[in-house]
Amino acid sequence: ADRDWKDLSGSGFSSLFLVFCLLVSGTVYDIKLNAPTMGSIPDPKAGIIKPQAFMVGRINGQYVAEGISAGFLVFVGGLGLVLLHRADEGSASNRNNRFLLIFAGFLSIIIGFNLLTAFVRIKIPGYLLSSV
Repeated sequence: ADRDWKDLSGSGFSSLFLVFCLLVSGTVYDIKLNAPTMGSIPDPKAGIIKPQAFMVGRINGQYVAEGISAGFLVFVGGLGLVLLHRADEGSASNRNNRFLLIFAGFLSIIIGFNLLTAFVRIKIPGYLLSSV
């Protein structure tokens, strides 16, 4: 029984999208390596230990909270693409609904992209910044 991807129901697509986001967030990595939820770093001025959400300087390592946050932002960007598709396919009943779907879709994509770029810049200081 050949099923076309267009025949996939809304709940089936949602399930696959959720599994994709969990895989992108590094759930398998976190379970296999028993990664900590968050790290800690000593504050030299105050002499206390502060929580750390990003494993700075290690591109191949992550904390659980870091991975889940990045996976959520991938989800937000993908949701923006789904909203744009819904606006284009004509499921919006009137012009205002279509405009709202387009606006929310573009906003979701822009937010997801910019925050993921900020995450990468936190993780790799100086990333994509010119040294000239």
